[in-house]
Amino acid sequence: MKQFSFIVQLALLSAALCASPAAARLLVPAYANPCCGGGPTMWTAVNAFAAAQPMQIGVVLNPASGPGASPIDPNYIDATGHGPLVDLIATGAPAYGYVATTNGSKPIATAQAEIALYYDSNYWRGQSIHLAGIFFDEMSNDLANVPYYGMLRDAVRQHDAGAYIIGNPGLSSTINPSNQMTYTDTDFGTVFDAILVFEDYENLFATGYTAPTWQNVSGAAQLAMIAHTTPDALHMREAMSRALTRHAAWLYITDATEPNPYDALPAFWSQETLLLPQLIFVDGFNG
Repeated sequence: MKQFSFIVQLALLSAALCASPAAARLLVPAYANPCCGGGPTMWTAVNAFAAAQPMQIGVVLNPASGPGASPIDPNYIDATGHGPLVDLIATGAPAYGYVATTNGSKPIATAQAEIALYYDSNYWRGQSIHLAGIFFDEMSNDLANVPYYGMLRDAVRQHDAGAYIIGNPGLSSTINPSNQMTYTDTDFGTVFDAILVFEDYENLFATGYTAPTWQNVSGAAQLAMIAHTTPDALHMREAMSRALTRHAAWLYITDATEPNPYDALPAFWSQETLLLPQLIFVDGFNG
């Protein structure tokens, strides 16, 4: 029955594509270098989809667990000003610069310097590259670290007041081991524009997700969800449905596995890109 339903829903795609733009987007951690491995296929496919549907995708750029040295790795933008990153930006799809925060232990000056590189024209070899914002990975869920992330948010906004900022603790709960009384779940849930509240195995997404306590407070971050090690396209469809019913504004489902599930696109990438508008339109879900 599941297979039949899946085929029927794909047949409805033409109607789905006539609907209004999707309320949720794919958030692709494009961590493969365009030079090699799964990188060429990843960047070609991501750019092709971004060119066709720029409002249905966002891409996290991660040249070297962060920006790396300046100028940027030539596999992204070469000395002539060409490369897959230039092509991505030209589509109008949002791209986000990756900065790891080491669970709030990275020196604030170091993180600020990495942020600054993404806004330095020399880093882009003089090309007109404007990122949509910053993706902060390895985000601490300790409430005592809220001011740390507030400083990083402010550092980004000094470069671009309209930047969209995403944080990734990878889970929806917070902790408060120091028993501090200054910062609350609400403070945590409003520090960034979006927070990745699930990043784990697909089977855990099916059974182990709990909505964040701050989800419905005023000014709450949008929700992002990523599930990896997904067995097949049917499980992918179910995971996408779960993400949308849980009010995800950003989602990504992949069959790739640890230690790095983001160095290649999933085998069901084409089906995933087709299903996003279809699920929202046919099933009535929205982010």
